[in-house]
Amino acid sequence: MPRNPTLLLDLGGVIYLTNEWYEETLYETAARHLRALGADATPDSVRRVMDTWRLDVSVQQSIVYAAAVLLAEHGLTPTPSRAEALARVLQSAVLSGVYVAPGTYELLRWAKRNGILVGIVSNNWCYECVRLLLERDDLAHLVDTVVTSDIVGFCKPHTKIYEAAMQLLRADPAKTAFIDDYEPNVEGARRAGIGLAIHHDGKPLDHYIPVLERFYSSR
Repeated sequence: MPRNPTLLLDLGGVIYLTNEWYEETLYETAARHLRALGADATPDSVRRVMDTWRLDVSVQQSIVYAAAVLLAEHGLTPTPSRAEALARVLQSAVLSGVYVAPGTYELLRWAKRNGILVGIVSNNWCYECVRLLLERDDLAHLVDTVVTSDIVGFCKPHTKIYEAAMQLLRADPAKTAFIDDYEPNVEGARRAGIGLAIHHDGKPLDHYIPVLERFYSSR
């Protein structure tokens, strides 16, 4: 059976951009919640913990995992109810701090019109956050699958996360394009056999339509 052409996209920095106050608000909101539980927490202490665990690509990251680590590192017992409550606080802060990047709707609508399957491949610790964002911004119907590191247990640039997305979409790597704003992730896509891997440089996403048209027409 012929396989549809496929377009894989990073989330943060490509489909979504962050407000300039995003991280400050995230860290302050988490610190305030921890202080209410009796911890000696500051935005800087939250930042240090999150920067440390986000660098560990060996763990299956998730927003509940992030909450549990924050609790434990601030001297609090990470019970399930505490972790889930803090996870909801983090989720709310994440959702409020991002917006759709220019050209996103145009690119995804072009893909839909041309029978190109679209997948999101993200080093994200909140699969549910991604789904909520897509629904909030009327993008869910333009995306065929979402693969996040907290679900598959691998982070980009590990080849397995790209392979997981292509398997879900029954994609032919040679007919798959990928766009990411981080060069090591672009290199990881190439190692996974993806036919076209683009390093996003901040242009509106519909800027890539001509190069994608040439790529798919040659396959």
